[in-house]
This record gives sequence, structure tokens and C-alpha cells, in this order.
Amino acid sequence: MSEKSATVLDGYVIPRIEASCYCYRFPQFTEWKIANEFQSKRIRLSADVNQEEIGSVVAKCFRHIKSHQALSPEKFIEMVINERLDEIARVRFVGANKLETVNGCCSDFWVWRELHLAKEKFVWLGHDPSPELEYNEKEETVRVWIDSKYRAKNDEENSIVFSWRDFKKNIRRLNEDLKEFVVLLEAWAETISPGQAKRLAEIFEGYLSINKFERF
Repeated sequence: MSEKSATVLDGYVIPRIEASCYCYRFPQFTEWKIANEFQSKRIRLSADVNQEEIGSVVAKCFRHIKSHQALSPEKFIEMVINERLDEIARVRFVGANKLETVNGCCSDFWVWRELHLAKEKFVWLGHDPSPELEYNEKEETVRVWIDSKYRAKNDEENSIVFSWRDFKKNIRRLNEDLKEFVVLLEAWAETISPGQAKRLAEIFEGYLSINKFERF
């Protein structure tokens, strides 16, 4: 699909692949300002996030921290750094007509690093939902079934199709989004806990499996 003929949604060409962090309503969080205090919010990790959205992403780590009693922002950041992060973000595939899916349970965000292998092997994207990738060698396309049950029925209306070229382009763009997000995350952390900002950025960089050399 050429950019000229592509659909644009929320300012982004689709179909697209993005890093998505869904933050549920969190009225009891008071350590810093967040975007989801009164309403759940889906946040795309990219250069477009604002300060409160970054705060929401880091605050999502709360559920990994057992004791949360009158923590200072600095102590909270310290606990986040010392925790093993998981299920903070999902790989989100977005198509036209509000069609979308994310990698499911037991498949964390790191799986995005395997997407470029869809041409060569089966890439497991978890369950509930259970999206599947299907490479068509003749057409040089990747079809993303939003759930395996639709692939079993050959229900193509519930799938998102990328040209192989655009699929790889999306993976590279995703990597750029993540690098730009981490830069902003570190700058945000400098206003919360300056002495721990760099380490927090490193923790997220590792969790997000950023490829610094972009060899896809």
C-alpha cells in the first residue's frame, strides 16, 4: 500500500504496528501527575507522549510493587528500577474500520523483535486474543489475523494486510518510536528523581527490547 492510497487514522498511516500501553483509571495514584487519573487511556509509546502520559506508563508498574504505602516519588522510582517489568506494553496492530488486535497473554512486548521473521517461521503472539501472522510468498504480503479463530474460518474481514515492504517499514518505525519514547522518559524522570533518571531509562530500554542498530 502506498502512502498516497493509505488510510490515515489519528494522524498515522494505517495499517500500522505500534507500542501500546493501556492504563486503567487510577484515582488513588498521587506520586505525580498522570493522564489516567479519572479515565482509562491507551498510550502509544512514541515521541508524541506528553508528561502526564509518561507518568501513566511508569505508574502502571504499581501493580508489580506489593507495598505502596506513602511512597515518595523517589522511592517509587527506586522500586520500579528494582522490579522485573512485564506486561507494561503490547504490540498493537491497527487496520481500517477500527480493526485492531494486540499480542495476547504469555507473549510480552519483546516479541516485536521477532516480527521480521514472519517470512521464515511461525511467530507466536500469545492467546486471549490469539493473533496470527500469515506470510503470502506469491503476493509478498503479511496478513495479521486478529484472532486465530478467524483464520480457521478464513474470515478475511477480520484481518489486517501489510505489504512485506510496509510491514518491515512499520517494524523500523516502531523501533524509532521506542527510542524516542525512552529519551522523553529519561527527561521526565529528571524532574521526578534526577539521580535515578538514567537507570530508569535503561530499565525501560531493556524491557522494550530496543534495537540500537536497527538491523531488521
